[in-house]
Amino acid sequence: MQITIRARLYNSRAKGNGAFLVLRDQLHSLQAVGFVGDEKTPTMSKEFVKFIGTIPKESIVDVVGCLSPAKVDSCTIKDYELDIKQLWLVSSSTSVLPFQIQDANNSILLDPNDEPKQEIMEVEDKKETNPKDKKKKKENKQQTKKEDKGEINVGPDTRLNYRWLDLRTTTSQSIQIIKTKICQFWRDYLLMDDFIEIHTPKLIAGSSEGGSAVFKTK
Repeated sequence: MQITIRARLYNSRAKGNGAFLVLRDQLHSLQAVGFVGDEKTPTMSKEFVKFIGTIPKESIVDVVGCLSPAKVDSCTIKDYELDIKQLWLVSSSTSVLPFQIQDANNSILLDPNDEPKQEIMEVEDKKETNPKDKKKKKENKQQTKKEDKGEINVGPDTRLNYRWLDLRTTTSQSIQIIKTKICQFWRDYLLMDDFIEIHTPKLIAGSSEGGSAVFKTK
């Protein structure tokens, strides 16, 4: 059966006669594949593979294809993959993002082998009295360890500066889903007891950060 999926391009690898894509929608991910000359993907050509390789990550795409049984360990849907028949680029992302979602997800995961150990402080470390300097030096050390392992560490400052992108990570998505379900539960519970939900204006003393007009308080 042929299906159509709209999702974000989480990761892709297009080389030679084949293309592998990981499509993501919130917490769910699915692998999509296409090979030149394969009867499962008759529309796939070298130009098609080349086009897929130029699509930036986090772009929104529409993919038409058929599900086929497969063993996929890198996606949440592990028993099927999508054989690509057609693909449209709905909304292209910028070619250079502040950070990759995959790197941010890997930064959140903790390695059980990396247990905190007490280290002997150097003489210059003892002289440091500014907590900000100590924190910055600690982050630099962690960054160096990550780079030595070939990993990219996305720090909290970068996440907050680009919050719109950080909200797409697995952890942020999970938090928002839990918050939504809790609010929905309490809303349904109160509505069953004939409560009425109201939305009152928010009164603040000064102007808002957006610069819009607000109610004056006296």
